Amino acid sequence: MSMETATVGELSTQLRGVTYEKSEASRDPLPGYLGVARAGNIINGDFVTHDLIYVPGSRVSDKQILRAGDVLIAASSGSLEVVGKAARIRSDT
Repeated sequence: MSMETATVGELSTQLRGVTYEKSEASRDPLPGYLGVARAGNIINGDFVTHDLIYVPGSRVSDKQILRAGDVLIAASSGSLEVVGKAARIRSDT
């Protein structure tokens, strides 16, 4: 019995995170703002929504909105120990 193989790139699309100015970020949800996931929102393989940062919705493309079935991977961070952390998104956010 042979097993098929594929690269991650053949099975998925990598998207970069949201870019925003520090002055635009809010710890509180504001009208027209959307929550942004950060490496700290990945805990033990789960995506948690406490401690989100909120930015103007105009900074977030439709492709960057997390949906059920997506896999979120911390690709960069100020801390090397969180790079590579991953979580499966279980429901639309």
